[in-house]
Amino acid sequence: RIVYDERYSKYFDSKYSVKTECEILYVNEAMHQMERPDRVVFADGETWVVDFKTGYPMSCYDNQIQRYVDVIKAMGYPNVRGEVVYCWWKTVKKNDKKRIILVNMRWFYGV
Repeated sequence: RIVYDERYSKYFDSKYSVKTECEILYVNEAMHQMERPDRVVFADGETWVVDFKTGYPMSCYDNQIQRYVDVIKAMGYPNVRGEVVYCWWKTVKKNDKKRIILVNMRWFYGV
């Protein structure tokens, strides 16, 4: 469903190059660090970093996406922008399967 949602469909457009859950290793203050964003989309002249979260917004997620943005900017990618997309699980009564329902809540970072 999220793939077809107009708010998020650009992150899944096949015309863009995408890396999912790729490990990014770097040195920060003489310590080795690793980050693993959910999705990095390389669009025309832009780079979108997306992290999907379940539950309610937390400040640690803000810090996390900002780290992703900072690291990817430092790698030289253009116009890096980050977004946290919050979702939650809801049981569908019809067949008792679970599906993601999106909260109308997004946070943007970067640019």
